[in-house]
Amino acid sequence: MDEMVSSREREGLLALRARVERAKARTQEAKKAVVKRRAKRKVQEAATPKPEVPLFTLTLTNDGQPKKPSITCIDVRRWFREGLRRLYGDNFAMPPEDEWWTVHEMSLAKKLLKQFEPALVEKAVAHFCSTWNQRVEAAEGRLGGIPGMGLLWKIRERVFAEVQGVASVPVKPKEGRKRKDKNSDEYRPPKKPMDVGWG
Repeated sequence: MDEMVSSREREGLLALRARVERAKARTQEAKKAVVKRRAKRKVQEAATPKPEVPLFTLTLTNDGQPKKPSITCIDVRRWFREGLRRLYGDNFAMPPEDEWWTVHEMSLAKKLLKQFEPALVEKAVAHFCSTWNQRVEAAEGRLGGIPGMGLLWKIRERVFAEVQGVASVPVKPKEGRKRKDKNSDEYRPPKKPMDVGWG
């Protein structure tokens, strides 16, 4: 009986090996066919002349006026990069443009463009980056890093008011004045002393 099982196993292995060999042969044939098709396509592309494409096309609106280019969140990202270069100089190391912003920051820029005019957004980004050092000083240690889209979104009303001349840039408080900080971790004793017992 052991001989029968082993001969059956041998037959199964031989059949499996034959199937694998057939699959390899089909794969090789498919690879050769792909190479032939690619070579044929290259010859056809070389033989047909490509139409000349103008450097830029001018699209017109319904009333015949040239259509303005649409401003996207990628433009806002570019404005931030330009603002950072003006703020820190050309030697400031920035990550590659595609990896710099997350999807969240891109969506915030899109919301900003929906809420305000693109020209005003461009001015606001430039203003936000140029006044960054004043904002850091006025925050007295509660703000740091580089200007980003998240913070601009949070304080957008103030920044756009500054751009339009309604508000002024925050300044550092005078030396004698202490800013009241509600979120401070300092211990403050209660105003009236605590009584002993249940009170």
